[in-house]
Amino acid sequence: MNDGGPNHLESLTQPYDSRLLTQSHFRLIELIPGKWEDPLKCSLEQFTLDRPVSYRALSYAWGSSATTSPIQANGVEMQITKNLETALKNLREEAFAVTLWVDALCINQNDLDERQAQVQIMRDIYSCAASVVVFLGDGASHFTPSHYQPEKPADYTFPNDLENCLMLEVFLRQHGTLANVFGRGFEPFCLVALFAQHNSKHIDDLLGLGEKVLQELFEDLRMMLLSPWWSRIWVFQEIIVSKKISIQYGSSSVPWGVFRNASHNIYGCHATQSRRLQSENLKVLDLFRAKICDIEDGRKRWILGRHLRKNNAGAGLLAHLRDTNGRKASDDRDKVYALLGLLPYGLDIMADYHMTVSDVFIRTVRNIIRVTRNLDVLVGDLGRKNRNDLPSWIPDWSAIIHDKEILRSKCVTKVYNACKDLKFVCGSTLAHDSVFPLGSYREFIYASLIQKTVTGRGTYFVIQPDEDKAIRLLGHYTLPQPEYNLQVLLRDYIEILFGRLSVTASYVGEIIFSSDPFYASPDMKMIEQLCRQWATKLPSESAERPFIPQVTIDTLRALVFDLIFVEERFRRSRAGDEIHLQQWFRAKVSPTEKAYEDVLGFDDVLSFMSFRRRLFMTGDGKLGWGPNGLLPGDKVFVLPGGKVPFVIRGVDCSKPWSTGKMIGDCFLQGVMDGEQLEDSSSEDRVVAEECAPIIAEFTEPIRALSEKQRFKEHNDSSRRWEEALTKFASFAQELKSANRQKGLRHPCVLCLE
Repeated sequence: MNDGGPNHLESLTQPYDSRLLTQSHFRLIELIPGKWEDPLKCSLEQFTLDRPVSYRALSYAWGSSATTSPIQANGVEMQITKNLETALKNLREEAFAVTLWVDALCINQNDLDERQAQVQIMRDIYSCAASVVVFLGDGASHFTPSHYQPEKPADYTFPNDLENCLMLEVFLRQHGTLANVFGRGFEPFCLVALFAQHNSKHIDDLLGLGEKVLQELFEDLRMMLLSPWWSRIWVFQEIIVSKKISIQYGSSSVPWGVFRNASHNIYGCHATQSRRLQSENLKVLDLFRAKICDIEDGRKRWILGRHLRKNNAGAGLLAHLRDTNGRKASDDRDKVYALLGLLPYGLDIMADYHMTVSDVFIRTVRNIIRVTRNLDVLVGDLGRKNRNDLPSWIPDWSAIIHDKEILRSKCVTKVYNACKDLKFVCGSTLAHDSVFPLGSYREFIYASLIQKTVTGRGTYFVIQPDEDKAIRLLGHYTLPQPEYNLQVLLRDYIEILFGRLSVTASYVGEIIFSSDPFYASPDMKMIEQLCRQWATKLPSESAERPFIPQVTIDTLRALVFDLIFVEERFRRSRAGDEIHLQQWFRAKVSPTEKAYEDVLGFDDVLSFMSFRRRLFMTGDGKLGWGPNGLLPGDKVFVLPGGKVPFVIRGVDCSKPWSTGKMIGDCFLQGVMDGEQLEDSSSEDRVVAEECAPIIAEFTEPIRALSEKQRFKEHNDSSRRWEEALTKFASFAQELKSANRQKGLRHPCVLCLE
């Protein structure tokens, strides 16, 4: 390195020295030159982001840590996975050193503080790299590379301009033989390159190679697409923010633009030739196209997202969380942390590997609600959880959700408006943005009085049994200073019950009957019979029974979610659609009815929207579609900020407030357009999170403690705590009154657990 280069520090005497590594510093390795069979050696140096340095960043899958290989870093032996060893050997040069950023080597993985500090600048590391090298393996196996190659295959880098690439001509003439020279990764890249160019003659030549040859080529491509790299969560950030990308498979390399062009051309200029392939080979092309489009769509969203306002950044994070649902992370916290670099704003979420996975997911959901002021993040299959330590209302981002459910969640928040644009804010927004001083009441409560207990039934907060410690601390932390905002204090108290969501909701009705979940398009004849059967069993005081003597148009609308599917989009049904809906229904239930052309896509609506959903009927005869986990006895509520109603279990509406378990969102006839909200004179269309449940839970233990004789000796502390609790209760009542003036019919305070 010369003096005019980057601002680098002295070479480390040990593999890691975090004392030198600050927020603006990162490490790079210099890969020492060597032959294929030589042991791997590198030096580690530190650099700052504020001055440029030329390096390549490696994007790869770690692979199994069951078997490892050694590398010398600054003379100290370290262990790396076999996949990383293969990548470094393929990137190493014989004549000169190669400068790389490799996470497994450049970050001390055993230092949690360093890991989370480096995660904060991961986007900068990849975006500042001269190029990003994606290593997919060596082509010997789609899961573990071959580790017994006697020598490195010949390198070949495909050019951006493929129109005059003579190697493709050689490939078409000598297919099957070049793999011995360039390795197993060469021929799949040739196949992609043929589709990337606009020369249709080469595709015709490819199709003329014979089915056996084509089958082998497409199988090699399929194996490349099964590389673990494609399913990694960190890939989304690593490749999306990069300036220049090359894909390396063994010793062959191709620019990312070749992959992108091929995915466009498969059903573009080469569509006719593509359809001549056998179905199995066409499926491989579809898989290839899906993986490339997934990343390209992410790149487009990131470019657009850089200009989003902060309140839209929450929606952006939610979109990324859903779009990357199928991607894997060795640490579930990275399901969130790997996406933070794609946001224009941090949303008060920082990578913190000291936090539990459940707390990371809870904090993420609360922050999304806080900035979006809606409950879109709660829409979806909340019952599909891999973890038992999450509240019912928190999605499990580590669970795999079906693509149909993800698309349904996106759709319903766009076409319905059950809350009539009434907003909702979490408790953390009761006050203006404030910085908590060290030793604030939140930290005090966490550290001294409140103990978090996790059981199989949920998370609880209890008073610690150390009475002497409690009395001593209460005597020291008596009451806040007069200038301390009461609302800020309430925010502290709401943080105590971090895993709960307290909200004033509008009670709609109780579910009386429900069907089994549907996994295929429902049989309308069976549904008609089921609904007639339910209607005859409704309590006599129920509203009109819509299936006797005939099916009403409102009932039909409910059966198809009040939607149509035209021009590849779901839309609300409109005046005039009733005739088509009735004709469609008669054709479905009557064997003598003539066939009907489904011009408004009711079949598509029903097949898509009913997947893993249950049909249900409430006590007043309304029909709806709800989550897989609903049961008779569950209740339906409209929540402020909720574009759709929600099914909640265990609520007692006769109490001032009641705990409940959220089952999921639903469709319910007659409440999807804000019918549960009265016209309100309030100009403030925002409902704040209730604090009465939190204060009630906290008040009783404090008062019980204050009754003890030893605590009474601290009269001043006891009196001032009583005054504070009285003020909190008064504020809670004022907040409750304000929320009830927002027009919610049949209001009920829910504390979701």
